[in-house]
Amino acid sequence: MQNLLKKVARNSLILYSAEFINRAATFVFAIYAANILGSEAFGQLSFALTLLALVAIFSDFGLSTLLVKKVVQDATHKNEQSSCVLIMKYCFTGLILIVALSYLSLIHAASDVWTFTLITGIGLVVGSYAQVMSAIFKGLNLIPFDGITKIVYGLFNAGGCILALTLNYGLVGIAVGTLLASMIYFFITYLINRRNHLVTISVVRPFTVRPYLTLFQASMPFGMLAILSAMYFRIDTIMLQQMKGPVEVGVYNAAYRLFEVLLIIPSVFSLVLLPILSDALAKSDHRAVEILTQQIIRYFSYVSIPTAVIVTLLAHQIIALFYPINEYAGSVKVLQILIWAIVAVFISGTTSTLINAGRLPQINTWIAFGMVVLNISLNFLWIPSWGLIGASVATVITEFCGIFMNTIYIRKAFYRIRYLPYLYKPGIASLIMAVVVYYTHSLLLLPLYLLVYILILIAIGGISAAEFQSAKMLLRAGYTKKTG
Repeated sequence: MQNLLKKVARNSLILYSAEFINRAATFVFAIYAANILGSEAFGQLSFALTLLALVAIFSDFGLSTLLVKKVVQDATHKNEQSSCVLIMKYCFTGLILIVALSYLSLIHAASDVWTFTLITGIGLVVGSYAQVMSAIFKGLNLIPFDGITKIVYGLFNAGGCILALTLNYGLVGIAVGTLLASMIYFFITYLINRRNHLVTISVVRPFTVRPYLTLFQASMPFGMLAILSAMYFRIDTIMLQQMKGPVEVGVYNAAYRLFEVLLIIPSVFSLVLLPILSDALAKSDHRAVEILTQQIIRYFSYVSIPTAVIVTLLAHQIIALFYPINEYAGSVKVLQILIWAIVAVFISGTTSTLINAGRLPQINTWIAFGMVVLNISLNFLWIPSWGLIGASVATVITEFCGIFMNTIYIRKAFYRIRYLPYLYKPGIASLIMAVVVYYTHSLLLLPLYLLVYILILIAIGGISAAEFQSAKMLLRAGYTKKTG
Protein backbone atom coordinates (compact mmCIF):
# COMPACT_ATOMS: atom_id res chain seq x y z
CA MET A 1 0.00 0.00 0.00
CA GLN A 2 2.83 2.40 0.83
CA ASN A 3 4.40 1.66 -2.55
CA LEU A 4 1.16 2.61 -4.29
CA LEU A 5 0.92 5.86 -2.33
CA LYS A 6 4.56 6.68 -3.09
CA LYS A 7 4.00 6.00 -6.77
CA VAL A 8 0.95 8.27 -6.77
CA ALA A 9 2.89 10.98 -4.93
CA ARG A 10 5.91 10.90 -7.26
CA ASN A 11 3.92 10.85 -10.49
CA SER A 12 1.48 13.43 -9.18
CA LEU A 13 4.30 15.78 -8.18
CA ILE A 14 5.71 15.75 -11.70
CA LEU A 15 2.37 16.06 -13.47
CA TYR A 16 1.12 18.69 -11.05
CA SER A 17 4.24 20.78 -11.65
CA ALA A 18 3.77 20.56 -15.41
CA GLU A 19 0.02 21.07 -15.31
CA PHE A 20 0.29 23.91 -12.81
CA ILE A 21 2.78 25.81 -14.98
CA ASN A 22 0.69 25.13 -18.08
CA ARG A 23 -2.59 26.18 -16.47
CA ALA A 24 -0.95 29.16 -14.77
CA ALA A 25 0.35 30.40 -18.12
CA THR A 26 -3.07 29.93 -19.71
CA PHE A 27 -4.72 31.61 -16.75
CA VAL A 28 -2.42 34.64 -17.02
CA PHE A 29 -3.28 34.91 -20.70
CA ALA A 30 -7.03 34.68 -19.97
CA ILE A 31 -6.86 37.38 -17.30
CA TYR A 32 -4.79 39.60 -19.58
CA ALA A 33 -7.20 39.04 -22.46
CA ALA A 34 -10.22 39.83 -20.28
CA ASN A 35 -8.66 43.12 -19.22
CA ILE A 36 -7.44 44.11 -22.70
CA LEU A 37 -10.42 43.01 -24.78
CA GLY A 38 -13.33 43.89 -22.50
CA SER A 39 -16.31 41.68 -21.71
CA GLU A 40 -17.82 41.53 -25.22
CA ALA A 41 -14.63 40.71 -27.16
CA PHE A 42 -13.52 38.38 -24.36
CA GLY A 43 -16.88 36.65 -24.72
CA GLN A 44 -16.20 36.09 -28.43
CA LEU A 45 -12.77 34.65 -27.63
CA SER A 46 -14.25 32.41 -24.93
CA PHE A 47 -16.91 31.16 -27.33
CA ALA A 48 -14.29 30.33 -29.99
CA LEU A 49 -12.05 28.56 -27.45
CA THR A 50 -15.03 26.58 -26.17
CA LEU A 51 -15.87 25.46 -29.70
CA LEU A 52 -12.25 24.42 -30.29
CA ALA A 53 -12.19 22.51 -27.01
CA LEU A 54 -15.15 20.52 -28.27
CA VAL A 55 -13.33 19.92 -31.59
CA ALA A 56 -10.29 18.61 -29.67
CA ILE A 57 -12.39 16.27 -27.52
CA PHE A 58 -14.45 14.94 -30.42
CA SER A 59 -11.35 14.34 -32.55
CA ASP A 60 -9.54 12.45 -29.78
CA PHE A 61 -12.61 10.35 -28.93
CA GLY A 62 -10.90 8.77 -25.92
CA LEU A 63 -8.12 7.29 -28.07
CA SER A 64 -5.37 8.87 -25.95
CA THR A 65 -6.80 7.44 -22.72
CA LEU A 66 -7.23 4.05 -24.35
CA LEU A 67 -3.63 4.11 -25.60
CA VAL A 68 -2.34 4.74 -22.06
CA LYS A 69 -4.30 1.76 -20.76
CA LYS A 70 -3.18 -0.49 -23.67
CA VAL A 71 0.50 0.37 -23.24
CA VAL A 72 0.32 -0.21 -19.47
CA GLN A 73 -1.26 -3.63 -19.94
CA ASP A 74 0.89 -4.79 -22.91
CA ALA A 75 3.63 -2.65 -24.48
CA THR A 76 4.54 -5.19 -27.17
CA HIS A 77 1.95 -3.80 -29.62
CA LYS A 78 2.58 -0.12 -28.92
CA ASN A 79 3.94 0.61 -32.43
CA GLU A 80 0.85 -0.64 -34.23
CA GLN A 81 -1.54 0.87 -31.71
CA SER A 82 0.08 4.32 -31.65
CA SER A 83 0.20 4.40 -35.47
CA CYS A 84 -3.49 3.58 -35.72
CA VAL A 85 -4.40 6.16 -33.07
CA LEU A 86 -2.43 8.93 -34.81
CA ILE A 87 -3.95 8.28 -38.23
CA MET A 88 -7.44 8.21 -36.73
CA LYS A 89 -6.79 11.47 -34.87
CA TYR A 90 -5.65 13.17 -38.08
CA CYS A 91 -8.79 12.09 -39.89
CA PHE A 92 -11.17 12.90 -37.04
CA THR A 93 -9.66 16.35 -36.40
CA GLY A 94 -9.91 17.36 -40.04
CA LEU A 95 -13.53 16.24 -40.36
CA ILE A 96 -14.73 17.78 -37.11
CA LEU A 97 -12.92 21.04 -37.84
CA ILE A 98 -14.87 21.29 -41.10
CA VAL A 99 -18.10 20.77 -39.15
CA ALA A 100 -17.15 23.50 -36.67
CA LEU A 101 -16.32 25.98 -39.41
CA SER A 102 -19.60 25.17 -41.15
CA TYR A 103 -21.46 25.83 -37.89
CA LEU A 104 -19.78 29.23 -37.54
CA SER A 105 -20.77 30.10 -41.11
CA LEU A 106 -24.33 28.99 -40.44
CA ILE A 107 -24.73 31.26 -37.41
CA HIS A 108 -22.95 34.12 -39.23
CA ALA A 109 -20.15 34.38 -36.68
CA ALA A 110 -17.68 37.26 -36.95
CA SER A 111 -14.96 36.76 -39.56
CA ASP A 112 -12.24 36.98 -36.88
CA VAL A 113 -13.88 34.14 -34.95
CA TRP A 114 -14.03 31.99 -38.11
CA THR A 115 -10.39 32.66 -38.98
CA PHE A 116 -9.31 32.09 -35.38
CA THR A 117 -11.04 28.70 -35.38
CA LEU A 118 -9.46 27.70 -38.71
CA ILE A 119 -5.86 28.57 -37.74
CA THR A 120 -6.12 27.14 -34.23
CA GLY A 121 -7.79 24.02 -35.66
CA ILE A 122 -4.79 23.49 -37.92
CA GLY A 123 -2.72 23.66 -34.72
CA LEU A 124 -4.84 20.83 -33.32
CA VAL A 125 -4.00 18.70 -36.35
CA VAL A 126 -0.28 19.45 -35.93
CA GLY A 127 -0.45 18.67 -32.22
CA SER A 128 -2.05 15.24 -32.73
CA TYR A 129 1.36 13.58 -32.85
CA ALA A 130 2.39 15.20 -29.57
CA GLN A 131 -0.83 13.99 -27.91
CA VAL A 132 -0.10 10.42 -29.00
CA MET A 133 3.42 10.70 -27.60
CA SER A 134 1.99 12.07 -24.35
CA ALA A 135 -0.06 8.88 -24.02
CA ILE A 136 3.06 6.79 -24.75
CA PHE A 137 5.02 8.68 -22.09
CA LYS A 138 2.32 7.94 -19.49
CA GLY A 139 1.91 4.33 -20.53
CA LEU A 140 5.67 3.66 -20.31
CA ASN A 141 5.85 5.57 -16.99
CA LEU A 142 8.07 8.23 -18.53
CA ILE A 143 6.21 10.98 -16.72
CA PRO A 144 9.12 13.51 -16.78
CA PHE A 145 9.07 13.55 -20.61
CA ASP A 146 5.35 14.28 -20.56
CA GLY A 147 5.77 17.00 -17.96
CA ILE A 148 8.64 18.80 -19.71
CA THR A 149 7.00 18.83 -23.14
CA LYS A 150 3.73 20.14 -21.74
CA ILE A 151 5.51 22.91 -19.85
CA VAL A 152 7.28 24.03 -23.02
CA TYR A 153 4.03 23.98 -24.99
CA GLY A 154 2.10 25.85 -22.31
CA LEU A 155 4.69 28.62 -21.96
CA PHE A 156 5.10 29.13 -25.70
CA ASN A 157 1.34 29.06 -26.24
CA ALA A 158 0.52 31.61 -23.54
CA GLY A 159 3.55 33.74 -24.36
CA GLY A 160 2.69 33.91 -28.05
CA CYS A 161 -0.94 34.78 -27.31
CA ILE A 162 0.01 37.52 -24.85
CA LEU A 163 2.49 38.95 -27.37
CA ALA A 164 -0.23 39.00 -30.04
CA LEU A 165 -2.55 40.91 -27.71
CA THR A 166 0.20 43.34 -26.74
CA LEU A 167 0.92 44.06 -30.42
CA ASN A 168 -2.81 44.48 -31.04
CA TYR A 169 -3.04 41.61 -33.53
CA GLY A 170 -6.40 40.48 -32.16
CA LEU A 171 -7.87 37.00 -32.46
CA VAL A 172 -5.94 36.15 -35.62
CA GLY A 173 -2.65 36.92 -33.91
CA ILE A 174 -3.63 34.76 -30.94
CA ALA A 175 -4.43 31.90 -33.31
CA VAL A 176 -1.03 32.19 -35.03
CA GLY A 177 0.68 32.08 -31.63
CA THR A 178 -1.21 28.89 -30.76
CA LEU A 179 -0.27 27.30 -34.09
CA LEU A 180 3.42 28.06 -33.58
CA ALA A 181 3.29 26.56 -30.07
CA SER A 182 1.70 23.39 -31.49
CA MET A 183 4.52 23.10 -34.03
CA ILE A 184 7.12 23.42 -31.27
CA TYR A 185 5.27 20.78 -29.22
CA PHE A 186 5.33 18.45 -32.23
CA PHE A 187 9.07 18.82 -32.86
CA ILE A 188 10.07 18.34 -29.21
CA THR A 189 8.06 15.13 -28.81
CA TYR A 190 9.34 13.89 -32.18
CA LEU A 191 12.97 14.42 -31.14
CA ILE A 192 12.42 12.67 -27.79
CA ASN A 193 10.83 9.71 -29.53
CA ARG A 194 13.58 9.52 -32.14
CA ARG A 195 16.38 9.70 -29.58
CA ASN A 196 14.92 7.14 -27.18
CA HIS A 197 13.33 4.82 -29.81
CA LEU A 198 10.05 4.64 -27.90
CA VAL A 199 7.67 3.87 -30.77
CA THR A 200 7.83 3.54 -34.53
CA ILE A 201 4.84 5.20 -36.13
CA SER A 202 3.90 4.15 -39.67
CA VAL A 203 0.87 3.13 -41.70
CA VAL A 204 -0.18 -0.38 -40.74
CA ARG A 205 0.70 -2.72 -43.63
CA PRO A 206 -0.93 -4.45 -45.26
CA PHE A 207 -3.60 -1.80 -44.79
CA THR A 208 -6.72 -3.25 -43.22
CA VAL A 209 -9.66 -1.66 -41.48
CA ARG A 210 -9.73 -4.16 -38.62
CA PRO A 211 -7.02 -2.60 -36.36
CA TYR A 212 -8.64 0.82 -36.64
CA LEU A 213 -12.12 -0.56 -36.05
CA THR A 214 -10.93 -2.56 -33.03
CA LEU A 215 -9.35 0.50 -31.42
CA PHE A 216 -12.34 2.67 -32.24
CA GLN A 217 -14.72 0.20 -30.61
CA ALA A 218 -12.47 -0.08 -27.54
CA SER A 219 -12.27 3.71 -27.26
CA MET A 220 -16.06 4.14 -27.35
CA PRO A 221 -16.55 4.25 -23.55
CA PHE A 222 -13.67 6.72 -23.08
CA GLY A 223 -14.62 8.75 -26.15
CA MET A 224 -18.28 9.09 -25.30
CA LEU A 225 -17.36 9.95 -21.72
CA ALA A 226 -14.90 12.63 -22.86
CA ILE A 227 -17.41 14.07 -25.33
CA LEU A 228 -20.23 14.11 -22.81
CA SER A 229 -17.96 15.61 -20.16
CA ALA A 230 -16.81 18.32 -22.57
CA MET A 231 -20.38 19.07 -23.56
CA TYR A 232 -21.32 19.25 -19.90
CA PHE A 233 -18.52 21.66 -19.00
CA ARG A 234 -18.82 23.75 -22.19
CA ILE A 235 -22.48 23.69 -23.14
CA ASP A 236 -23.33 26.55 -20.77
CA THR A 237 -21.04 28.88 -22.73
CA ILE A 238 -22.60 27.81 -26.05
CA MET A 239 -26.13 28.25 -24.70
CA LEU A 240 -25.33 31.62 -23.10
CA GLN A 241 -23.91 32.78 -26.44
CA GLN A 242 -27.12 31.82 -28.24
CA MET A 243 -29.56 33.07 -25.58
CA LYS A 244 -27.83 36.06 -24.02
CA GLY A 245 -24.95 37.16 -26.26
CA PRO A 246 -21.17 37.63 -25.93
CA VAL A 247 -21.26 40.09 -23.00
CA GLU A 248 -22.79 37.55 -20.61
CA VAL A 249 -20.47 34.88 -22.02
CA GLY A 250 -17.51 37.11 -21.13
CA VAL A 251 -18.75 37.82 -17.61
CA TYR A 252 -19.56 34.14 -17.00
CA ASN A 253 -16.21 32.93 -18.32
CA ALA A 254 -14.31 35.46 -16.23
CA ALA A 255 -15.60 33.65 -13.13
CA TYR A 256 -15.36 30.23 -14.75
CA ARG A 257 -11.66 30.75 -15.48
CA LEU A 258 -11.01 31.18 -11.78
CA PHE A 259 -13.09 28.10 -10.97
CA GLU A 260 -11.35 26.12 -13.73
CA VAL A 261 -7.92 26.66 -12.20
CA LEU A 262 -8.90 24.42 -9.30
CA LEU A 263 -9.87 21.57 -11.63
CA ILE A 264 -6.17 20.86 -12.18
CA ILE A 265 -6.09 18.85 -8.93
CA PRO A 266 -8.65 16.12 -9.76
CA SER A 267 -7.72 16.07 -13.46
CA VAL A 268 -4.04 15.31 -12.78
CA PHE A 269 -4.89 12.78 -10.09
CA SER A 270 -7.15 10.99 -12.57
CA LEU A 271 -4.26 10.65 -15.02
CA VAL A 272 -2.02 9.24 -12.29
CA LEU A 273 -4.65 6.95 -10.77
CA LEU A 274 -5.88 5.30 -13.99
CA PRO A 275 -2.85 3.06 -14.67
CA ILE A 276 -2.35 2.35 -10.94
CA LEU A 277 -5.96 1.33 -10.33
CA SER A 278 -6.02 -0.65 -13.60
CA ASP A 279 -2.97 -2.60 -12.47
CA ALA A 280 -4.38 -3.21 -8.95
CA LEU A 281 -7.71 -4.44 -10.32
CA ALA A 282 -5.95 -6.68 -12.84
CA LYS A 283 -4.19 -8.30 -9.86
CA SER A 284 -7.50 -8.51 -7.95
CA ASP A 285 -6.06 -6.38 -5.14
CA HIS A 286 -9.44 -4.93 -4.21
CA ARG A 287 -8.41 -4.05 -0.68
CA ALA A 288 -5.65 -1.75 -1.96
CA VAL A 289 -8.13 -0.13 -4.35
CA GLU A 290 -10.59 0.58 -1.54
CA ILE A 291 -7.99 2.02 0.84
CA LEU A 292 -6.36 4.17 -1.84
CA THR A 293 -9.58 5.65 -3.25
CA GLN A 294 -11.09 6.32 0.18
CA GLN A 295 -7.93 8.06 1.35
CA ILE A 296 -7.87 10.30 -1.72
CA ILE A 297 -11.55 11.17 -1.29
CA ARG A 298 -10.81 12.04 2.32
CA TYR A 299 -7.90 14.35 1.48
CA PHE A 300 -9.82 15.98 -1.36
CA SER A 301 -12.71 16.81 0.97
CA TYR A 302 -10.20 18.41 3.36
CA VAL A 303 -9.08 20.69 0.54
CA SER A 304 -12.29 21.42 -1.39
CA ILE A 305 -14.66 22.36 1.47
CA PRO A 306 -12.56 25.17 3.03
CA THR A 307 -11.68 26.41 -0.46
CA ALA A 308 -15.37 26.75 -1.32
CA VAL A 309 -16.04 28.61 1.94
CA ILE A 310 -13.18 31.08 1.52
CA VAL A 311 -13.95 31.82 -2.14
CA THR A 312 -17.65 32.33 -1.38
CA LEU A 313 -16.96 34.91 1.32
CA LEU A 314 -14.16 36.71 -0.55
CA ALA A 315 -15.52 36.46 -4.11
CA HIS A 316 -15.84 40.22 -4.59
CA GLN A 317 -12.20 40.82 -3.64
CA ILE A 318 -11.04 37.91 -5.82
CA ILE A 319 -12.85 39.21 -8.91
CA ALA A 320 -11.60 42.75 -8.25
CA LEU A 321 -8.06 41.41 -7.96
CA PHE A 322 -8.10 40.01 -11.51
CA TYR A 323 -10.64 42.07 -13.47
CA PRO A 324 -12.07 45.60 -13.71
CA ILE A 325 -14.82 45.20 -11.13
CA ASN A 326 -17.21 47.64 -12.83
CA GLU A 327 -17.25 45.59 -16.04
CA TYR A 328 -17.19 42.16 -14.39
CA ALA A 329 -19.34 42.79 -11.32
CA GLY A 330 -21.72 40.03 -12.40
CA SER A 331 -18.87 37.52 -12.11
CA VAL A 332 -18.97 37.76 -8.29
CA LYS A 333 -22.25 35.88 -7.83
CA VAL A 334 -21.29 33.40 -10.55
CA LEU A 335 -18.07 32.55 -8.71
CA GLN A 336 -19.87 32.29 -5.35
CA ILE A 337 -22.17 29.64 -6.81
CA LEU A 338 -19.77 27.78 -9.11
CA ILE A 339 -17.13 27.27 -6.45
CA TRP A 340 -19.32 24.77 -4.59
CA ALA A 341 -19.13 22.42 -7.56
CA ILE A 342 -15.48 21.69 -6.68
CA VAL A 343 -16.57 19.59 -3.70
CA ALA A 344 -18.31 17.21 -6.08
CA VAL A 345 -15.70 17.54 -8.84
CA PHE A 346 -12.85 16.62 -6.50
CA ILE A 347 -14.66 13.49 -5.34
CA SER A 348 -15.87 12.44 -8.80
CA GLY A 349 -12.30 12.69 -10.11
CA THR A 350 -11.56 9.60 -8.02
CA THR A 351 -14.85 7.74 -8.39
CA SER A 352 -14.98 8.16 -12.18
CA THR A 353 -11.37 6.98 -12.52
CA LEU A 354 -12.17 3.89 -10.45
CA ILE A 355 -15.05 3.07 -12.80
CA ASN A 356 -12.82 3.67 -15.84
CA ALA A 357 -10.22 1.24 -14.46
CA GLY A 358 -12.81 -1.50 -13.96
CA ARG A 359 -14.43 -4.00 -16.30
CA LEU A 360 -17.28 -1.71 -17.34
CA PRO A 361 -15.87 1.77 -18.07
CA GLN A 362 -18.92 2.41 -20.25
CA ILE A 363 -20.87 2.99 -17.04
CA ASN A 364 -19.15 6.37 -16.87
CA THR A 365 -20.53 7.11 -20.31
CA TRP A 366 -24.10 6.52 -19.20
CA ILE A 367 -23.59 8.58 -16.07
CA ALA A 368 -22.09 11.42 -18.11
CA PHE A 369 -24.99 11.17 -20.56
CA GLY A 370 -27.44 11.58 -17.70
CA MET A 371 -25.49 14.59 -16.43
CA VAL A 372 -25.48 16.24 -19.87
CA VAL A 373 -29.22 15.74 -20.31
CA LEU A 374 -29.87 17.17 -16.84
CA ASN A 375 -27.50 20.11 -17.36
CA ILE A 376 -28.94 21.05 -20.75
CA SER A 377 -32.48 20.77 -19.41
CA LEU A 378 -31.72 23.00 -16.42
CA ASN A 379 -29.94 25.51 -18.66
CA PHE A 380 -32.93 25.67 -20.98
CA LEU A 381 -35.18 26.29 -17.99
CA TRP A 382 -33.05 28.82 -16.12
CA ILE A 383 -30.79 30.72 -18.55
CA PRO A 384 -33.68 32.61 -20.25
CA SER A 385 -34.87 33.92 -16.88
CA TRP A 386 -31.78 33.89 -14.67
CA GLY A 387 -28.96 34.11 -17.20
CA LEU A 388 -25.55 33.67 -15.58
CA ILE A 389 -27.00 32.60 -12.24
CA GLY A 390 -29.13 29.90 -13.86
CA ALA A 391 -26.13 28.43 -15.68
CA SER A 392 -24.10 28.41 -12.46
CA VAL A 393 -26.77 26.72 -10.36
CA ALA A 394 -27.33 24.13 -13.09
CA THR A 395 -23.63 23.23 -13.01
CA VAL A 396 -23.55 22.72 -9.24
CA ILE A 397 -26.73 20.62 -9.13
CA THR A 398 -25.57 18.44 -12.01
CA GLU A 399 -22.18 17.77 -10.39
CA PHE A 400 -23.73 16.48 -7.18
CA CYS A 401 -26.18 14.33 -9.14
CA GLY A 402 -23.17 12.81 -10.91
CA ILE A 403 -21.61 11.88 -7.55
CA PHE A 404 -24.86 10.22 -6.54
CA MET A 405 -24.89 8.05 -9.68
CA ASN A 406 -21.19 7.16 -9.31
CA THR A 407 -21.77 6.08 -5.72
CA ILE A 408 -24.65 3.77 -6.61
CA TYR A 409 -22.58 1.88 -9.18
CA ILE A 410 -19.40 1.68 -7.07
CA ARG A 411 -21.41 0.27 -4.17
CA LYS A 412 -22.59 -2.59 -6.40
CA ALA A 413 -19.38 -3.23 -8.36
CA PHE A 414 -16.58 -2.52 -5.87
CA TYR A 415 -17.35 -1.63 -2.28
CA ARG A 416 -19.64 0.49 -0.12
CA ILE A 417 -18.14 3.93 -0.54
CA ARG A 418 -18.36 6.29 2.44
CA TYR A 419 -18.47 10.09 2.45
CA LEU A 420 -19.87 11.25 5.79
CA PRO A 421 -16.83 10.21 7.88
CA TYR A 422 -14.66 12.37 5.61
CA LEU A 423 -16.97 15.36 5.24
CA TYR A 424 -18.24 16.33 8.68
CA LYS A 425 -14.87 17.17 10.26
CA PRO A 426 -13.67 19.51 7.47
CA GLY A 427 -17.22 20.85 7.45
CA ILE A 428 -17.03 21.78 11.16
CA ALA A 429 -13.54 23.25 10.78
CA SER A 430 -14.63 25.25 7.72
CA LEU A 431 -17.71 26.58 9.51
CA ILE A 432 -15.62 27.92 12.40
CA MET A 433 -13.09 29.33 9.95
CA ALA A 434 -15.96 31.02 8.07
CA VAL A 435 -16.77 33.09 11.16
CA VAL A 436 -13.20 34.40 11.22
CA VAL A 437 -13.30 35.14 7.48
CA TYR A 438 -16.66 36.91 7.77
CA TYR A 439 -15.54 39.33 10.48
CA THR A 440 -12.04 40.07 9.11
CA HIS A 441 -12.84 39.74 5.41
CA SER A 442 -9.46 40.26 3.74
CA LEU A 443 -7.48 38.32 1.15
CA LEU A 444 -4.32 39.42 2.92
CA LEU A 445 -5.32 37.27 5.90
CA LEU A 446 -5.59 34.09 3.82
CA PRO A 447 -2.64 32.42 5.65
CA LEU A 448 -4.41 33.11 8.95
CA TYR A 449 -7.64 31.53 7.69
CA LEU A 450 -5.78 28.41 6.57
CA LEU A 451 -3.95 28.21 9.87
CA VAL A 452 -7.22 28.47 11.79
CA TYR A 453 -8.74 25.72 9.65
CA ILE A 454 -5.78 23.37 10.09
CA LEU A 455 -5.59 23.90 13.85
CA ILE A 456 -9.30 23.24 14.28
CA LEU A 457 -9.06 20.17 12.06
CA ILE A 458 -6.25 18.81 14.24
CA ALA A 459 -8.13 19.67 17.42
CA ILE A 460 -11.22 17.69 16.40
CA GLY A 461 -9.14 14.72 15.22
CA GLY A 462 -9.39 15.31 11.50
CA ILE A 463 -5.65 14.98 10.94
CA SER A 464 -3.28 13.01 13.16
CA ALA A 465 0.44 13.35 13.78
CA ALA A 466 0.95 9.99 12.07
CA GLU A 467 -0.58 11.36 8.88
CA PHE A 468 1.76 14.35 8.92
CA GLN A 469 4.65 11.92 9.27
CA SER A 470 3.32 9.80 6.39
CA ALA A 471 2.96 12.85 4.16
CA LYS A 472 6.49 13.90 5.06
CA MET A 473 7.80 10.45 4.08
CA LEU A 474 5.97 10.55 0.74
CA LEU A 475 7.34 13.98 -0.09
CA ARG A 476 10.84 12.88 0.93
CA ALA A 477 10.53 9.78 -1.28
CA GLY A 478 9.48 11.94 -4.21
CA TYR A 479 12.34 14.36 -3.62
CA THR A 480 14.89 11.55 -3.28
CA LYS A 481 13.87 10.03 -6.60
CA LYS A 482 13.91 13.42 -8.29
CA THR A 483 17.43 14.33 -7.08
CA GLY A 484 18.92 10.84 -7.02
